[in-house]
Amino acid sequence: MRFEHTVGGWVAPGYEPVLRAFASHFAAGRESDAQCCAMVRGEVVVDLWGSARGSPNAGWYDGDSLQVR
Repeated sequence: MRFEHTVGGWVAPGYEPVLRAFASHFAAGRESDAQCCAMVRGEVVVDLWGSARGSPNAGWYDGDSLQVR
């Protein structure tokens, strides 16, 4: 079963597998709202966010949302 979701942000060239893995967690229903940012040698190479339809935050969760756990 695939779940409706939105994934935004970007990855630097060569980091596309990170985007695919991140998006696959939403498609499989394993994530509801999440962000992922990675730096290599002081440069941001991954800056992603995602939200699943039906999550409590759906519709307003985006790359500017604060994630606290």
